[in-house]
Amino acid sequence: MKLVQKKCPSCGASLSIDSQATEVTCEYCKQKLLIEREENNKDFDSTDFCLHVSKYYDNKSKMSSKNIAIIVSVLIAVLFIGGLIISVSGDIVKKIEKSNSNSTSNIPEKTYVTDISQIDDKSLELFHKETEKKLNSEKTYLPQGSTETEWEYVGMYLLSSKDSNRNEYEGINKLYDVYKKSYTVENKKIEGYAFLEYMNLELSSDNIVLNSFSGKVNAPFTYIDNKPGYYLKGYESDEEIYNKVLRKQQDKYIISGTTGLYLEK
Repeated sequence: MKLVQKKCPSCGASLSIDSQATEVTCEYCKQKLLIEREENNKDFDSTDFCLHVSKYYDNKSKMSSKNIAIIVSVLIAVLFIGGLIISVSGDIVKKIEKSNSNSTSNIPEKTYVTDISQIDDKSLELFHKETEKKLNSEKTYLPQGSTETEWEYVGMYLLSSKDSNRNEYEGINKLYDVYKKSYTVENKKIEGYAFLEYMNLELSSDNIVLNSFSGKVNAPFTYIDNKPGYYLKGYESDEEIYNKVLRKQQDKYIISGTTGLYLEK
């Protein structure tokens, strides 16, 4: 094996190179060098070695410069795009916040009924009409020969929430439109009281009640003594309505009512 003595171009240390080798690694600085030869010169000489070393470091320098340039370009692009995104995002966020602020400021605060006197006459008429319609659809089953009257308006209870943060699902306010009916069963007179419940009565800017005027019936079954299967609909009195329905809500609501209805003194 023919060895050629050369110096490492990196650290200057001596290199022992096999004349047939294609690469060599410096024992001192661990620099790896590739060996190129001219096509017409199979034997290794100093000209080939110096030529390759020159190409190696030149290519390495070019690659490093190229890589650095690419990295710098990428970083600049990333910083630019990032800054642009942040700027655009900031503008969008500001516009959204401004839009939300304007939208919120343009939405008038809701005003709810807190007193029965706030309910306008037309709304009262619509409440009563809905109550009568739904109560008349309630069926009774009475012994033969019994009679019953039409539903008759008695008055209204209004429950206004004590908690200003109460949501509409729980009921900011509740209106109970109370009616009664008289039954005659085997010469015995019986009265039945029922009501429709309306929730979240809201007032417009010109003090008109904003409501769907669709209430929920509250008219329980009352079974007639000694007559299995016979029943009428309603509570025995407005006092029973208060005790069974309103009393348990007095911690959450301010309760008021029209003249003639039972109210706890």
